[in-house]
Amino acid sequence: MPEPDPDEREPGRSSPQPSDREVEQRWAELTAQLGDLGTEDDHEPVTGPDETGAAPSGPRDYEVAEDGEETGFVPPDPPPLRGSDPLPTLAWLAALGGPVATVIFLIVWPSAPSWVYLTAIMGSVVGWLVLLWRMPRSRDDSDDGAVV
Repeated sequence: MPEPDPDEREPGRSSPQPSDREVEQRWAELTAQLGDLGTEDDHEPVTGPDETGAAPSGPRDYEVAEDGEETGFVPPDPPPLRGSDPLPTLAWLAALGGPVATVIFLIVWPSAPSWVYLTAIMGSVVGWLVLLWRMPRSRDDSDDGAVV
């Protein structure tokens, strides 16, 4: 048995979904309450200067005045990349290069003499000791943290 059209159901029965006719009727009521909003044809686009002779301005019409000189913060030149003392650089190279060399020797040359492995490990230990020795030994009481 075919189902009846939802628009032709009995008025006493309630349904969770409104019929198409009810939806269209409600839509017509809502749009009628809005009244005449006008159309886009009512508004003429502004293309030239208005009565005062000034052209219309928008958010993208802003232009920066070009002054000959720059104002504001000019950062100082950065310090040189390399330090004058090569000892910390060599200490870091030994501290990190020792374990890396040990791993490379274990992969590439597993039958290497034991003195090769000991030299790499001792180089790493010496590098870490030099780095610890070069650290500052006292704190400045007037220093309260990082310097910006």
